[in-house]
Amino acid sequence: MKLIRSTVEADTIADTSIRKLIIERIETIADDSPFETTVHGYFLMVESGDTLEAINLLVGFDVLSKPVEILESHESCWSALYIIDDSGYGIELFITKADDIDCMLTTWLKTHALPRVGN
Repeated sequence: MKLIRSTVEADTIADTSIRKLIIERIETIADDSPFETTVHGYFLMVESGDTLEAINLLVGFDVLSKPVEILESHESCWSALYIIDDSGYGIELFITKADDIDCMLTTWLKTHALPRVGN
């Protein structure tokens, strides 16, 4: 897993389409002010071999049980946005569509994710 808190950290993601999505999100959130992890939240890149248990431990909740704000299917990944509190602080997971992603997570994503609308 990779914790992403800035465009600089997003630039380290090898998959160009996922990198572009995260940078797009950061730029959208920080439209009129600088992006700040303590105010806006952060992104988590879930990669091959990451377990559901490890993901839940890192984010501090069960991603399959907590209500998800937006759950989308993209070409090379899924994205799941969780709004943590009324301030709008959020955590967005980007889960690569790899064969060795946790099967419970993959099944949940395939069942519930909607195709991304737009570009």
